[in-house]
Amino acid sequence: MKIESQPREDQQIELTVEFEPATLEDFKRRAAKRLANRVKIPGFRPGKAPYNVVVRQIGDGAILEEALDILVDDQYPKVIEESGIKPYGPGSLEKIVSMDPPVLQFVVPLQAEVTLGDYKSIRQLYEAPRVAETEVESVIDDLRGQRAILEPVDRPVQESDVVTAKLSASRTEVEEGESASLINEMSSPFLVDKAGASREDEWPFQGFSERFIGLTVGAVSDFEYTYPDTTPYEMLKDTACNFHFEVEEIKARNLPTLDDDFEASVGEFASVEALLERIRTNLALDKLNHYHDDYDQKILEELVAQTDFKYPPQMLEDEIDSVVNNLKSRLENQNQDLDLYLKARGMDMDALREESRPVAETRLKNTLALLELAKAEDIKIDEKAFEAEASQTMASLMQSLSEKEARRLFSQPVYGNLMNNIMANMLTARSYDTLRNIASEGASDLALAAVRPAAEETDDTDSSDDEINSEMAEAVPSEEDATIVINGEEE
Repeated sequence: MKIESQPREDQQIELTVEFEPATLEDFKRRAAKRLANRVKIPGFRPGKAPYNVVVRQIGDGAILEEALDILVDDQYPKVIEESGIKPYGPGSLEKIVSMDPPVLQFVVPLQAEVTLGDYKSIRQLYEAPRVAETEVESVIDDLRGQRAILEPVDRPVQESDVVTAKLSASRTEVEEGESASLINEMSSPFLVDKAGASREDEWPFQGFSERFIGLTVGAVSDFEYTYPDTTPYEMLKDTACNFHFEVEEIKARNLPTLDDDFEASVGEFASVEALLERIRTNLALDKLNHYHDDYDQKILEELVAQTDFKYPPQMLEDEIDSVVNNLKSRLENQNQDLDLYLKARGMDMDALREESRPVAETRLKNTLALLELAKAEDIKIDEKAFEAEASQTMASLMQSLSEKEARRLFSQPVYGNLMNNIMANMLTARSYDTLRNIASEGASDLALAAVRPAAEETDDTDSSDDEINSEMAEAVPSEEDATIVINGEEE
């Protein structure tokens, strides 16, 4: 076997491989035997016909085509090994250069090459966020609201009331395949948010409950609303709708007093002050994590800007696959369908992939830069930490997978890819920590050190944290019965 290599500009390499004529002849005979098992040849049992008879019956062209398939499957791993290259993924047979002697040309994608710039010179002002007492009070208000006693009242709706209303909605314009009905008529409770303080995820849209303020039982309202691009309902972006509701009942919320009895109802805290301190700690960690998200994005952009990348086109295509699959998963979580999504947007899969290309390229470069930083800084993941993370990830996945999907999860290469992804995620997280500490000149580590001890000191009340988080999720009246109709299908 003779191998000539020729690098290409797109981080792939051409391997021109010359095989011994006897090698091809051997594979032709193997191909003839395989074909003879598939094709009935008069006078012979399957696979028992002589080579020359198979050639006359099937043809030399079909045998040669089958022989090349077998040869590539058998010899390609040896070609890669002897060439000494590090492929990113499977190569492809580009062309047959000649048959006498047999010369084949393969194109193989190579691993990405990443050259970092002077990342240790990156600097970004770091100002750790502080927790305001008003934020602590807001959490306390939420907790008190969960324990509020609801009492029917005969007056106009005020902020923080719970209103039961009969609601329906329809599209103003109906396209082919869509249902005119958007929300089937139903009665549902709504917690009236303070004016200007509504939640982004409020149902059926942000700011809806504010429309109840000042209304009385029996009041009816009809209005038009157009969902913005920022709506969490992907299929409803830029959709104009007609809404109708009638107020059926108004209840005031009587909040409990902030005392030891209230503290005891929340969790195992020694005092109200202990509860407040835990809330401050949780808020501090949460605000710091959110601050780091924004901070990390800025320093990562600077890291990527000074980094040189070389990667094969297949690597970008794989990242585009990931972006599209993420979109598909989000739609499925909303009981929506990718095909309907494409139809609603008037595009096909090729157009969606092209639209996803810039996002995929940014994601790919971010990951490559962070993984290269991990190499440069010799970042290692502790074996026990990896096992714990892998165990937690597997447990989480097993809860959401069917038995068939779970079995597939443990098959190769699915399991191997999952473990690689977990390791890559842990390495990138550690790289973020390292880069953040460099850019902030150590300030980020100091900020974390100031918060984490307080959290560790109260680890024994983690169950209380779970109770707080669980009950905060129940602060808003349940909307499980809420129904939005997407193209004739209920969400």
